[in-house]
Amino acid sequence: MTFCDFADLTVQLNYPVKATPGQNLQSEVTIAIENKGSAAAKNIVLEIVLSKDNQIPFKKAAVSDKFSEDAFWATAGKPFPVGGRTAAHHEFQRRAENSDDTPPGKYYLG
Repeated sequence: MTFCDFADLTVQLNYPVKATPGQNLQSEVTIAIENKGSAAAKNIVLEIVLSKDNQIPFKKAAVSDKFSEDAFWATAGKPFPVGGRTAAHHEFQRRAENSDDTPPGKYYLG
């Protein structure tokens, strides 16, 4: 019997409880990734969407300067690897702010 090595990623997204339209949250939103598997995960791309519900679609998010449901919200930059049984922490390098027209309400980052 032969077992295969694989990557097993867990993700923790940290963010503030409240934000205002137009507020830049780049320094307040962080992500921690842990690879509990034995194989490296290559070319990881971190992108966050802003959603009014917790149903985050599994597709490439649309980029918009105005508020749009499930639209691209932030990225951690270039693809990166996470070695087997290691952890990585990333800050967001692009956008990470609410557009000025974001209506008040409860939102999810996914």
